[in-house]
Formats: sequence, C-alpha cells, structure tokens
Amino acid sequence: MTPDLSVILVTWNVHDLVLKCIEQLLERADELELEIILVDNGSSDGTVLAVQEQFPVVRVIPNHENLGFPRANNLALCQARGRHILFLNPDTEVGPGTLTACVQELDRDSTIGAVGCRVILPDGQTQVECARHHYRLLDLLWEGFYLHVLFPRNRIFAHQVMGDWDHSGRRDVEAILGAFIMARREAVLQVGGMPDDLFMYHEDLAFCLRLQKCGWRVHYLGDVSTLHQRGASTAQSSSPLELLEGEVRVRLVKERSGFLAGLLARILFGVRSSVRLLISVVTRPIPALRRRFPQVTNISKHATLMLWTVYPGVVDRSLRRSGIPLDERPHLLLVAPTPPPVHGVSVYTRMLLSSIELRTQFRIHHVELADRRSLENMGRLDIRNILLAFRHSIEVLIIAQTRRPALCYISLSQNSLAFLRDAFLIAAARSGGARVVAHLHGGFFGEFYRTAPSLLRWAIRLTHGWIHRCWVLGEDLQPLFKDLLPPTRIRVVPNGIPDHESDIQARVRADGKPLTVLFMGQVCEAKGVIDLLDALTLCKASGHLIRCIVAGAYLTAHERDMIEPRILDLEKQGLVVRLGVVEGHEKARAFAEADAFVLPSKYPLEGQPLAILEAMAAGTPVISTPRAAIPDMVVDGVTGFLVPEGDVSAIAAALCLISEDDKLANRLGQAGRKLYLANFTQEKCISKVSEEFHHALS
Repeated sequence: MTPDLSVILVTWNVHDLVLKCIEQLLERADELELEIILVDNGSSDGTVLAVQEQFPVVRVIPNHENLGFPRANNLALCQARGRHILFLNPDTEVGPGTLTACVQELDRDSTIGAVGCRVILPDGQTQVECARHHYRLLDLLWEGFYLHVLFPRNRIFAHQVMGDWDHSGRRDVEAILGAFIMARREAVLQVGGMPDDLFMYHEDLAFCLRLQKCGWRVHYLGDVSTLHQRGASTAQSSSPLELLEGEVRVRLVKERSGFLAGLLARILFGVRSSVRLLISVVTRPIPALRRRFPQVTNISKHATLMLWTVYPGVVDRSLRRSGIPLDERPHLLLVAPTPPPVHGVSVYTRMLLSSIELRTQFRIHHVELADRRSLENMGRLDIRNILLAFRHSIEVLIIAQTRRPALCYISLSQNSLAFLRDAFLIAAARSGGARVVAHLHGGFFGEFYRTAPSLLRWAIRLTHGWIHRCWVLGEDLQPLFKDLLPPTRIRVVPNGIPDHESDIQARVRADGKPLTVLFMGQVCEAKGVIDLLDALTLCKASGHLIRCIVAGAYLTAHERDMIEPRILDLEKQGLVVRLGVVEGHEKARAFAEADAFVLPSKYPLEGQPLAILEAMAAGTPVISTPRAAIPDMVVDGVTGFLVPEGDVSAIAAALCLISEDDKLANRLGQAGRKLYLANFTQEKCISKVSEEFHHALS
C-alpha cells in the first residue's frame, strides 16, 4: 500500500527533540498512512539507538558524518514511497490537523506543488519566513543598513519576508520555510529533490523557485500551524555557518534572475558587508549594544563576508577548519538547454538535472543554453544569439576557474554556428581542467563534418582533441566519429524516459470507430507531417477512415504557412485534430487516445526521438523510418513498422494494416513496451549515464 505521506527528518544531536517530534507526528496523523524516514548526520548523542528502540516503525538511515541538510534529505528521497513528501525539521511539533489539512490541499488542487503552514516560535510569534518572497537585488541593499529590521512591517524594506502581511489566511506565495515543506511527490522528483550544492541555508527558497519554474504553485495555509524551536542543531555547532550568507543570497538571485544578476548580487553583497562592517566598528565600543546585538557588532564576521566578495575561498576554508566535512562528490558541469522551447535535447537535460541518483553522486552545476524564443531561432546568426554565446562562454569559464569541475557534459551541435559556440564552451571548460563529455543527440554529424569547409573541418578536429568522451545514441552511430576519435573514446548511451503506465491493457476499438493515430514532434516537412497527411488521404480513398492527432509546435513560420492550410482542410473532413504543444496530463491523454504512433521522419538531425519512446512506454505500435537510431527502438514487424523515407504509399499501407487488425496492433504495442522496459526506461538511462560519467573519471 502506498503511504499518503513520507515524512523525512534530518537529525544532528537533537535526541530529545526528535523523539518528541516523532511522537507528535504519530499522534496527529489522524487517518493518514504515514511513512517516517530519519536520516541521522553522525549524531553523537544516541539519537539513532533511541529512535530504533522507541519507534521501530521509523526507517533510520545513519550517516557517519554530517552531510548537511539538503544532501541528507535527498538520500531519504531515494527510499520514500509516499504520494506526498514532508520535509520536516526535527525541532518541530506539528499542530493538530496540520498534516491532514496540507494533504487535503495537495489532493484538492493538482496545480499545487508544495504547501506550507504557519510556523510558530516558542514565544508565540509567527516566524515570518514561513511565507515570503524570493530574494531581489534591492533586498541586499536594505539588509546592509538593517532597514528590514528597523522597519519590519514596511512593504519595501521588509519585502523579502512579506512584512506588511500578518501571515494569516490561505494564499499562493513565492516561498515557504524549510522547517515544514509538504510537496507532491511528482513535483519533488521533477525538480531533483532539495538543491544540495551548499551545506545548508538556501535549499527551501531554491526548491520553491524550481517548483515555480516547472509550473507548480506554492501555497500557504495560515490557519494550521507547527511549533518550531528554531536552530536547535545549529545552536550546538561551533561552525560559523552564518558565513554562508553571501553564497546563499548570490546563488538565489542568480537562479531567479540569471548569470548577470548573480554577478551584480555579488557586488551588492560587498556593499552590504562594507556598510555592516562600518556599523560594527562604530557600535562595537558600546557594551550595551554588544550584549543586545552581538551579530551587528561582530567585526570579524562582517570583515570575512566582505572579503568573500572578492575571494570566496575564505569562507570555505573557515568552514573546513571549523569541522564542516569536505563534500567529496565530483563537480559535474552540465552545459545544455532546458525547456522551453521543448525539443529532445532540452527534455533530456531536464531529466539529468532532476535525477536524484545523479545528485547523490555529483555536485551538479548547470549553465542554461536555452534561447527562450521559438525553435526557429536555433542555429540562426543574429545579435541575440551572439550575445548569448558570449555570455555562456564567460559563465562556463568562471565556473571552470572557480569550481574546478571534474567533468563537463555538453550536448554537441550539428551545424556550423552552433558547433563553433560549442568549441568555445569546450575550451572554457578545459581551461579549468574538466574532462569534457560531448553527447551527440543526432545522426548527422558525419555528414556535417564531411561537407564542412576546410577551416571548419580543422576547427572540428581541434575541438575533438579536447573531448575526453563522446556519447552516441546507438551502436550504428559510432562510425560518425571514426575520423575524429579513437573507438575507445566513443560510448553508446541511449535515451530514456520515465514510465507513467505500469499495466498496459489491450486496446479494443469499438465497431465502426476510426483508427486514431498520433503524431508528436516538431511540425515540419522534415519530420514527415506532409507525408502523413497525404497517407491519411490515401487511406480514406481506399475505404479506411483514419483520424490523426497532431501535437507539437511549428518549426518555422514558413512551415506553418505551408502545413496549416492542409491541416485545417483535413480538420473539416474529420481526419485531423491539431493540439499544439502538449505536456504532462495533456500528453498522457493524447497517448491514451491513440491506437498507433506515426513519425515518418526524414529530419537530417534526427537521433533517437523521445516521442517514439513515449509511444513504446504507452504500449502503442509505432510507424517510423529507419533514420539514425530509430531502428534500435522500432523493430520492423515486431514493435511497429519501418517505412522508406518519403514513401506515402508505405505509410498508408502500414496504417491500413493496423486499422484492419486490432490483435496485430496490440501485439506490436506490447512488444514495444517490453523492449522499452528492457532498454529505455529513465532508470536504465540514468544508471548508464552515471556509469559513463564514472568511466570518464577513471
């Protein structure tokens, strides 16, 4: 039975508090089925033994050292089975009805990714961080002069903690407090769990920001509460964790507003620290102020934070000397786009970034390459693309020099302009000593190299001398690099997608109901859309009424002008339904409605289309062409049909054959799903990626 809620507790020397926390959880679970997972970060106070003796129902994961709050949470996520996940501090006591109210809110509205509650301090005051805004640049300035403290209810100066609001009632907010975050399991896995690139202190804000970037809402319930002792673990630590202030704020601003905003945030934090240092020097001689405001008068702290602005290593060294263990996970730099726009490479990158398995093994940094304009702008020479390429190269160079990543993963392009950009990115990564793993998501690179001008061919050869490993999607694509890399440096890493359907039922069409086929991908002539439309007309002429769902974005305005009139004409005849771009539940409905999937691609850059894998996962037979790595997925006559590129008659014949024989369609679909489960699941893909990353490091 799947639990309603998996509660994750991370402990470090809070023996009494965690026992009381678990007791309250069990008492106030009401009708909920709870799963409690405790991760102990090397406590020396007998926490593990006490929990195991008093609460055998709790699953305990003991660590030998303090891994920090977010990393420990992610370890538990690998084992959590609940429909929803509660990240809960062990120094809390959940209020009556709080768990049930939050679960009901998530169940009530599928657009909510996470909910928080009112967090009460021991003195009865509301901890204002329980509902707040993300960091803006101006917040750093107000903090420098302590204006948020002097004017705690001001809408401008206390903007970050929403000081002008009493934190009552229910409403959407930008961020909630890490002491109590209940999130939908699907949402947690989509964003890769808790951001764990720092030891602690920024994960809740970054987690909420990533949820919102993926389209989830963050909701606050002010009418239920949790008591928070606040800082029970950190109070026992002698480590100067407050020195993470600068790193935390800069990373939050950068994640919200981009690379340039992050650079400006570092400068503003320097101003903030300089002002606070001046204030501390002035107030330090006054004993009453030293006693009442020790943080304000701490000259050493503010001087160190100011020094951090120009030399971040000073904070790392201070934390290491204080006993915070070194994070020994290798640094992995991912240089690749994420959606939007939606295409195979961006979806694959999002899968890597959301993988908790990879995050437990590597410290992942991401440089976003996406141009948020349409697919039409990919590979185009314009001023914005030039500026983006320059900015991305600088960003990779800075990370390479400051973070010294062990590995750099980059998706390799197959056209001149984009490849030249990739060459600069690879050179920037190599400058910091990173081993570069280049991933080719297509099957055109050999032709691209052979037809390139001599100067570009020289640049390609030079760049491949810097590449440590090159990944291709299938065995038949390895020869693409035979003139550029030795065989030992070319590795096969197929695509993979998550499995959303564990039990495929045989598809039975009602008598007289037309066969429904699905096309999903870039709507363009090269993807075979026009061939498919012509095949539908042929099928109708032969007495086979076949209905087609077309999902995806037009690749260019020219393609739209050429194809849309054809689609509109067939829509009037009841042969075509145009959906546009679909994701999530809409995509699942499209596959559930389809009796077959058709992608008669002749796209030069084709690789191993994720849409075909999605069809196979859904148990849907596939009709496609033998381009690039498609034959690794579609076995002709076994999991679907392979037709010659541009052969409209062959497409029509395959459609008619499936239309006439439901048993054949089901047999092909079930064989396709079996092949998907054997080779192309997300779990197998991530496992292979992890294996190859470690192979590249060896």
